[in-house]
Amino acid sequence: MRNAYSRPLVALLTILPLVSFGQETKKVNLKFQNPWYREEYSVLKSDLKTKQGLYRKYVGGARENLVEEGYFTNGQKDSLWTEYSRWERNALRAKGRYRQDQKAGIWEYYTYKLELEQRYDHTRHQLLFQKPREADSKLTFKPVGPAATFETEPVYIGGFTSMLTFIGENVKYPVAALRNQVSGTVRIAFTIAPDGTVSNYRIAHSVATSLDEESLRVVKFLPVTWIPAQASGKPVAAECEVPVSFDMR
Repeated sequence: MRNAYSRPLVALLTILPLVSFGQETKKVNLKFQNPWYREEYSVLKSDLKTKQGLYRKYVGGARENLVEEGYFTNGQKDSLWTEYSRWERNALRAKGRYRQDQKAGIWEYYTYKLELEQRYDHTRHQLLFQKPREADSKLTFKPVGPAATFETEPVYIGGFTSMLTFIGENVKYPVAALRNQVSGTVRIAFTIAPDGTVSNYRIAHSVATSLDEESLRVVKFLPVTWIPAQASGKPVAAECEVPVSFDMR
């Protein structure tokens, strides 16, 4: 979790000649601050905005970790991509292929414990495997409308681990809350419709105005990729509550 609102600052840009995929390219090495991360990739010499070839992203400053690697073809993600943990070196988080900047075929997603959590076919839009949700995920679901119970809970495409990781990586601790030593866990609720769309975002448990607003912002920013709940063999609406924690440690 970041400790203050900040804007990325480009610290370094180096461009070196390189030939890749039969086209002349230039190598780019970009460093950012607040938070620190580094990107390595190449661009077409004829169009410096178009990525081409191998891409790598690192975080962690002096002890940097590789967190993402893959390939670009004419500015679009293509071929095999792999994502790793920000905190554990070489700990796999997800792997699969892109085709024309879209996930394609079977992707595998992993938990914090490096166990396979989900296997999803993005071409056929089909869930192939889903590890039962662990109690310590602290996500809760309940039916909306006439359904009293679920046959299956809603499933987040990409895995609940990736969902909570996304929140943790994008939430920003408000400066005023830090200054006043305000902490706690906000709970944000929203409705997942039978078609998988999301609406009715709201604060289910409040801590402080600044933390509530930041929690609502980041949960609304979460990519909407849900498989809806099932009851009596049909998709049904469900309410989901997501925890957003602010810890000053």
